[in-house]
Amino acid sequence: MLRALLGTTLFPVAEWFSGRNVTAQYQALRTASDEAWDLRQRRNRRNLASIVSHAKANVPYYRNVLTKINFDPLRLVEDTKYLQDIPILTKRDIQEHGPSLISEAHKGFVNLQPSQTNGSTGPNLSIYYSPTAKDISAAVTRLTQDWIGFRPNDIQLHLSTKIPDHGDDRSRKIERARRLVTRRDSVEFSTLANDELLRVWDRIAKSSPFLVQGLPSQLYAIAAAVNERYGPRHGFFKVFVSTGETLFDHQRSLIELVFGCRIANRYGSAEFGILAHDDFRSELEDQNDRLMRVVDSHVWVEAYRSLSSDVSPVLVTTLNNRAFPLINYASGDITRVIRRDDGIYLVPVQGRVHDVVEVGGKTFTTQFFQDLLSARCGIADFQIIKGFNNSIKICVVPKSPSQKEKVRQVLSSTFGPLLEIEFRKYTELERVGAQGKFRYVLSADSERKS
Repeated sequence: MLRALLGTTLFPVAEWFSGRNVTAQYQALRTASDEAWDLRQRRNRRNLASIVSHAKANVPYYRNVLTKINFDPLRLVEDTKYLQDIPILTKRDIQEHGPSLISEAHKGFVNLQPSQTNGSTGPNLSIYYSPTAKDISAAVTRLTQDWIGFRPNDIQLHLSTKIPDHGDDRSRKIERARRLVTRRDSVEFSTLANDELLRVWDRIAKSSPFLVQGLPSQLYAIAAAVNERYGPRHGFFKVFVSTGETLFDHQRSLIELVFGCRIANRYGSAEFGILAHDDFRSELEDQNDRLMRVVDSHVWVEAYRSLSSDVSPVLVTTLNNRAFPLINYASGDITRVIRRDDGIYLVPVQGRVHDVVEVGGKTFTTQFFQDLLSARCGIADFQIIKGFNNSIKICVVPKSPSQKEKVRQVLSSTFGPLLEIEFRKYTELERVGAQGKFRYVLSADSERKS
């Protein structure tokens, strides 16, 4: 209770000292999200035309693209079908043209906030936010927490990766302060060993948070360990927010059985922040649909209409980030876009999976490798090949040749001689699936067949 009270009191003070304006953006978003759908649609069309106009005038990449096709952004106010005339932006485009996607109106004058994609649907990329866009992204988080009943004095607990020897004392103090003012606790763990999972459960039980947030595969593993040791343990938290990968039905069933909580699906990315979230207040919220409501004043979402299947790649356009505006962006995720009379909804996004790998008798999710290598080395991507006789090879894509020694040091200090390390180009990673995704873990046999 004291921690929650301190968070509520300290947040506006910390916001003022840091020069942030999250509260004002949250209030504006909340007002907008409560408007009638026809009013929101008109406003969103105007914002869409505005962001495209800004991109054409100020962003070198779009100045070239939109001038070539003689595109008039004002047409979008009347009919958004014209958005289809703009070429689709891919991760490869960002990788090749990243600097020319930064707005000239922001570059060099505004302290741009970098964000790094995690590589699950393509190469790791640097995305930039203006301070205003960063505040709006934080405000969207608060708004979607409202949708599931999270209140100002409630506590949230995040399941996080424990990264060995990462961060100095000062950075750790800053992170602890940030958690305090945002009423956010965190429990870190590295492996899926039974004793470690039960240690995480003890922390959850003692914290009694309103919500627990993390990968569904993580909480599923915790649920299995708790159920085996204690049986069902209800009443310790109310909501699990599933993020970062697809939540499968068998995972949902066990989590609900063991913890007696509600489950909220969340869809977000480094490129935009949170795009869609379950809304427990909606009349459409039921156990059959499980639809996520799009934060429609934050992003414009379309389905890739050339495909006739029930689910399609999703195309996203920012409505707020003028520093690095992504328009008709193919996120690499697959979903179904549903338009209802009160807004736009998505079915749970498909294709996001973190595999499990055993090294030296300990079980790790690929999230651990991802967080370890991203935090300590800043790599572009990686893939793990399981060989015969339990041999493990990790194929790392460094951003520069100078990173190779650092990667060797980090992996050797963490795993010793248990991993064979190989450096590859991004194009040399093995791709799977119709959308060109890849699994983080492959068998040597499947690699050879591909």
